[in-house]
Amino acid sequence: MEYEKVLSKSMEIISALDWTLSPEEITQKTQELIDLGNVEYEKIVSIPSEQRFFANVVKKLDLISLQLTNLNASLYFPAYMSTDSEIRKISNEASQTISKYFIEVGMREDLYQAVKDAKQNSRDNLDTIDSRLVERQLRDFRRNGLDLEDSIKVKIKSIRKELAKLSIEFSQVLNEIKDTVEYTESELSGIPESTISNFKKDESGNYLVGMSYPEVLPVLDYAKDSNTRAKMAKVYGNRGIAEGNVARLEKAITLKDELAKLKGYENHAEFMLEVKMAKNPKNVIDFIDDLIVKLKPKGISDLDLLVKEKQKDGDSETKINFEDWRYYKRVVVENDYNVDDEVIKQYFPMKKTVEGMLQFYQDLLSLIFIELNNVPKWHDHVQVYAILDKNTDNFIGIFYLDLFPRDGKFNHAAAFPLIHGRQMENGSYCQPVAAMECNFTKPTKETPSLLQHSEVVTLYHEFGHIMHQTITKSRYATFSGSSVSRDFVEAPSQMLENWIWEPMILSKITSHYKTGEVMPMDLVDKLVKSRDAFSGLTDLRQLFFGKYDMIAHTNSQLESQKLWHELQEETSLIPPYPKTNPAASFGHIMGGYDAGYYGYMWSKVIAQDMFTKFQENGITSSDIGMDYRRHILEHGNDFDENELVERFLGRKTNNKAFLKSLGLEN
Repeated sequence: MEYEKVLSKSMEIISALDWTLSPEEITQKTQELIDLGNVEYEKIVSIPSEQRFFANVVKKLDLISLQLTNLNASLYFPAYMSTDSEIRKISNEASQTISKYFIEVGMREDLYQAVKDAKQNSRDNLDTIDSRLVERQLRDFRRNGLDLEDSIKVKIKSIRKELAKLSIEFSQVLNEIKDTVEYTESELSGIPESTISNFKKDESGNYLVGMSYPEVLPVLDYAKDSNTRAKMAKVYGNRGIAEGNVARLEKAITLKDELAKLKGYENHAEFMLEVKMAKNPKNVIDFIDDLIVKLKPKGISDLDLLVKEKQKDGDSETKINFEDWRYYKRVVVENDYNVDDEVIKQYFPMKKTVEGMLQFYQDLLSLIFIELNNVPKWHDHVQVYAILDKNTDNFIGIFYLDLFPRDGKFNHAAAFPLIHGRQMENGSYCQPVAAMECNFTKPTKETPSLLQHSEVVTLYHEFGHIMHQTITKSRYATFSGSSVSRDFVEAPSQMLENWIWEPMILSKITSHYKTGEVMPMDLVDKLVKSRDAFSGLTDLRQLFFGKYDMIAHTNSQLESQKLWHELQEETSLIPPYPKTNPAASFGHIMGGYDAGYYGYMWSKVIAQDMFTKFQENGITSSDIGMDYRRHILEHGNDFDENELVERFLGRKTNNKAFLKSLGLEN
């Protein structure tokens, strides 16, 4: 397809998104969205019960959801990326208003009755996906409490609105964090000069180090003085406390438990897991505890290496503190594996690395990415690409890449769906649009942005989500893209992380920022061998987060700091920094991963098993890549996740590859 045609089609699609809205316009369009929804929903409930069918009720509800969700993108997303604090504030307020509105919609008994009537009238004329949509809508209404007494429904609605408010406020606090740690130049000894040059200075010439990853992690990884690392650990571990996030979290836990009990569940985790692959809290706790037992010996061995390295510094202490573990982990990897992150990152300049990643995904999944110039975007750093099918030249979707930190920007790494895919009534397809928000080190006047290998893994992981969201062919918006169970949603992205450890791939995607030379094979071999270094401690840390989340959501009250300090060292072997409460910045459990953080490890079982098909048939095989695209990415949630995986693998999934990846195959 010619560039002009691609650009024209892209402009047609993204014309539905407006990144120039003023605060007043966001408020106005929020009300317009609600007004439109009210009009459309009234059309449905006005249909006589005997004339309610799948097409004019169930299918129409999915279409309305698509329309409202797509309109909402221009209203909610500025809170995560705008440089204007007032716009971010109003965008968060709009999100609260719209969340409350969708709660009201989800508890409309007249809509629930309309779907029940449609099922009764249409039951013999539906295929598998249509039937799945009917059951999903009925299930969601039931889970919202619509089969309960009126007095209980009133309480449920009130609690859900309060929870939506707490969640948005919690996230807003983290995005707006402006905490800094002040350091003299001598305190930063050991940190690479290229990193220090990016730190801000105050009037006295001291350095002010903020809370973004490119600032925090170099201090914890490289600062020779443990007091320097400790100062950072204390401030970083207390983010969000002064702004009230502890109270928000603990109140949310109580409200979620109350809500679950009103609906007839024992606790919030039981409610959430009912519709996930894990099914119930016992299965999750058993999964976590079993892995903890299996990984503890490796974790203890890892810890012993850190202690020995610490003692080489003349420290007789036999304990690894929170501010120690990342620093000595880096030192051991450098000394024992001859892998120096400062050397490695010279082969991963941002521009070349992104180009290599895009080429890798194009080759593997039979796609074409075309960069779009002079299209509307929210910041000059943002890149925009159209996606085409390599075999048919058909237009598929659009993605944005927003890779550098800014004040007020979302401070983690994530993929955001902006326009959802869906088969439209006229036979066309609503092409999806997604945005990738990350926070990698900015370039300086002297050097380009250089990525550590761990950041390259993050880059490939998050772009895996972008692919899941954009190359969907799901018939309905409800099942589109990454609208899958939380304990499956990470699997497609986790599988794609594996390639960043393959020598064949590293030899293709690396390029020294000065010479253009690929990474030497001896360095590639050392990097690959270091993959399992400290995997025991790393995986135990993930299991700690999952267990904290699960314990919090199987109880009616949470003493967030007390549980964190009791559980972290017991599970991960590394103690938290004293008198901190990192739960105040644990965004996952207030942002959709509540009773779901275990999913990172659960989905890894599936991810590693799916990767075996590439290992067996060629890791760069575009034929297997197309199978993966066809069976996993394009279908979204059209079918049960286990069924999708079995179609791709040609067999039932198992945990052999997962255990092997953890060093536990025996």
